[in-house]
Amino acid sequence: MAIAIVAWLAYVGLLMVLLGGRVTPDLLLVVAALVTIALLADRPILREILPFPLIALTWEAMRGLSANLVTRVHAADVASLERTLFGPFSGGRTPTEALQSAFHVTGSVSPLDAAMTAVYLGHFVAPVVFGYLIWRRSQSVYYRYAMAMIIIALAGYGTQLLFPVAPPRLAGQFGAAISVQDITAEVLAAFHAFPIASWGYGNLSGNELAAFPSLHAAFPLVGAFFLARVSRRDAVLALAWSALVWFAIVYLGQHYVVDAVAGAIYMVATCAVVSLPAFDQVIEQLASIRFWVPLGAGE
Repeated sequence: MAIAIVAWLAYVGLLMVLLGGRVTPDLLLVVAALVTIALLADRPILREILPFPLIALTWEAMRGLSANLVTRVHAADVASLERTLFGPFSGGRTPTEALQSAFHVTGSVSPLDAAMTAVYLGHFVAPVVFGYLIWRRSQSVYYRYAMAMIIIALAGYGTQLLFPVAPPRLAGQFGAAISVQDITAEVLAAFHAFPIASWGYGNLSGNELAAFPSLHAAFPLVGAFFLARVSRRDAVLALAWSALVWFAIVYLGQHYVVDAVAGAIYMVATCAVVSLPAFDQVIEQLASIRFWVPLGAGE
């Protein structure tokens, strides 16, 4: 694991050098965190939760790489596709424009705005919660879940790197502007008691041209898929959370509907891959290393 992390750091460093990226303080924070993980990778508790900080830190380390790798950012063409697909049901507008027109008042923050921002910012928290619920019942299912999360994250990051798509809130910077507000920024600016959250949204934003596919849409669906193997009730709750996330990312202008659909397709493909019999031996070996004894430890 330590070797893999060091190799990833070397890869990101090489990209930064070749593509002229700047080493910013937040990237140094990422590097420090990864080095710490590498040094502590022999600790049992860290090995169990390692996929989740790696996914988050890798996302942050991709800042600005798309803009250097690919000259064309997709914005107007995706908005046009949205209008073609959903215009008949939204008055010729994109779904984001229609939702914001119906529920958002520019210059004010409503309870809906605040609630959906909280849902959106739960992107890296919910997968850990789902992972814990799965782990408590079956360690073998948990390892499949963790592998699925890593695979879908890397597939999504790779697509976002080579096929950059501006979210609706940034469409005007790369093509014809659409009538969409950055509600998340408005909400965080209104809550002055949380300056760290506001700073983080503006400065720890990862790859801002990573709308397609939407991992916000994919991650909770992965959780629901594996929760269904251990708890139907928790799986239903995860599906309800997924529906909230889908509404939030479109309403807030963070993703198009087609981004969310693409995320669902990536989720189906990834879960099918990790469910193949070829993974059984790997999962059995991982699950045989008992760091703790989860509920239902007979599995």
